[in-house]
Amino acid sequence: MQYSSIEVVAKFLQFVSEAEILASGRLMSPQELEEFRYQDGSPIDPAVSGWTFCGDVNPKMLDLIAAGEKIRHSATIWKAPEGTYVLALQQQVENWAHRFIVPLSGQSIRQCVSDVGCIPIIISLSTRFGDLARVLAIPFSPELVEAHEYIVDLEKVSVFALADDIVSASLHFLRPDAMCGDGQSIKAVCVSAVAAPEVRAFLEAHQPSVSSMMQ
Repeated sequence: MQYSSIEVVAKFLQFVSEAEILASGRLMSPQELEEFRYQDGSPIDPAVSGWTFCGDVNPKMLDLIAAGEKIRHSATIWKAPEGTYVLALQQQVENWAHRFIVPLSGQSIRQCVSDVGCIPIIISLSTRFGDLARVLAIPFSPELVEAHEYIVDLEKVSVFALADDIVSASLHFLRPDAMCGDGQSIKAVCVSAVAAPEVRAFLEAHQPSVSSMMQ
């Protein structure tokens, strides 16, 4: 049976999603976060309010975080094959790592990195099963400031280039050696690919079949 390239990629992404190593993430604005409620209905702690990256991690990694194991943070900016850039934010616990993959396109991420230093950047980590999220503020990183230089307006980027680069970045950062480990070598990686609402709408409007791969 012959498959198109899009079908092959879609099947692969479905496989890695079911294997709990690739998920679709979310970027929440401070205003959205204020309206968000935990599963028990209590409001978000105002001490950890800000731009928030939400993603899924392996349950074993979440257990380590819940147990109070040290989390090491790092970040990098990567130029994808079609010429767009992504910001990768890594959280490492022992030899487990989770990475947010964030396309540097659109107004939401532009505003997010513009607010660095004024508003905290938060990560919310849960599992695909809806386990209670662990909400953490990430430390300042120069890559968060540098990212502003690489952000492009959606009107200036090809939908095909953006879609291809999101997939390429997700697959690249599934490699343990794509980012350095801190203290311990990384042996297991999971990735949350974050598409801001306007990026997802852009993909859906121009190429529904590609956008559907990120569901």
